[in-house]
Amino acid sequence: MSERLLFSVGCLVLLIVCMAVNKLYLKSDFIEPAMLFVTFWCLMIGIGIVVLNFNYSYSGLFYILVTCLMTFVITSPIKFLMLNISVKKKNIIFNVKRSRVILFITTLLGDAFAVVSLHSQGVSISQILDFSSLMNVNNQVAVMRYSGTTQTGGIAQILLVFEYLAPIVGGYHAGSSNQKKEKRWGLISLTPTLFTMSTQNTKSGWIAAVTLFIFSLIIAKILDNSFTRIKTKNVLSYFFIGVGMVILLFSSMILRVGEFSILLVQQLWAKFLVYAFGNVPVFDYWFNNRNITTFDYGSNTFLGIMNFLGIRNRAQGVYSTPVYVGNFSSNIYTVFRGCIQDFSIIGSILFIVVLISLGCISFLYLKNKLGIYINSFILLNVYFFIMQSFLISPWTYSSYMISLVLFIPYLMIVRNKYRDNKNKE
Repeated sequence: MSERLLFSVGCLVLLIVCMAVNKLYLKSDFIEPAMLFVTFWCLMIGIGIVVLNFNYSYSGLFYILVTCLMTFVITSPIKFLMLNISVKKKNIIFNVKRSRVILFITTLLGDAFAVVSLHSQGVSISQILDFSSLMNVNNQVAVMRYSGTTQTGGIAQILLVFEYLAPIVGGYHAGSSNQKKEKRWGLISLTPTLFTMSTQNTKSGWIAAVTLFIFSLIIAKILDNSFTRIKTKNVLSYFFIGVGMVILLFSSMILRVGEFSILLVQQLWAKFLVYAFGNVPVFDYWFNNRNITTFDYGSNTFLGIMNFLGIRNRAQGVYSTPVYVGNFSSNIYTVFRGCIQDFSIIGSILFIVVLISLGCISFLYLKNKLGIYINSFILLNVYFFIMQSFLISPWTYSSYMISLVLFIPYLMIVRNKYRDNKNKE
């Protein structure tokens, strides 16, 4: 326990040092990609090694911390050199009416995916209206999905894209609008993945949708220079939002089992901790026991493209070999495994540093209203990469990738440039 505690304290010290440098010298926002990446993984490792009992080798965790440190060290000079960037800023008007129409269309198409998907698996709408029936449906669909017997047609595959495009549009709509009514309309974009999670137990899809919603909202506020630092009085609100997310995810695990009892809840909570933080010991185990003879040069990190082109098939769960953490197994190896298999240890660190550096540059350009379409696109990809990194590369799934690409034409429709100083909506 002493080694685990020492390593956890080391994560905390690294995070505090980076925050101090960030605050005193770089005057950076917490949401800048490098700081977000360091914070996210210091917390994941620090909490993970405390709450999960595992025989850690620490080599994999040390690799992640070195990656965090190198990312911060390399991006800091970039930020420092760009601190005095000065351009003639333009007001970029947001067309709220166009955006609202796109929001409604994408949300309806996303909801249609859940209905079509259930229908293809022989589930009727009436079956999900009763709680006990809903539990049976979740269990039935989960068994079919993990056994590989789920059939998804071409229409469902197309509609699946809108499950993730809708929260991108919804978050950006909420972040760009000044009216509370429009901000509330943005929240409906989360209904497709909420519906799918409650009926088909797809936790990763819900996590992805919420991530896309939050960071497209942040990107909109960065562009409009309306992003405010997190205030102390709002911390409680964010805490309850986080608790609500945990309750939803945990409830989906109960629905998947198809029964309910106090003992079951206790067992599922232990399993939930493995789902949330099991990537820490699982990656550490894999890193210490890796046996790589050849590199894949991007086919793991960009598996969605390879699968779409028919070059490589994506298996259910991607990684089939489980690692036991306590009484539960996990096959979540983080984004780092794929990067190492693709580019080697040194190459993977370089890849991640370059990627997050691009995100930092896009962040600064976007604040100055430069190249708003391409920089918004790059920044959303980098944010998504960081927040999905505890699971796997976000570019593993073609539906994610297509939704991210469609963010560009959406921006071109709803954002227009003006040189005047009038705020229009």
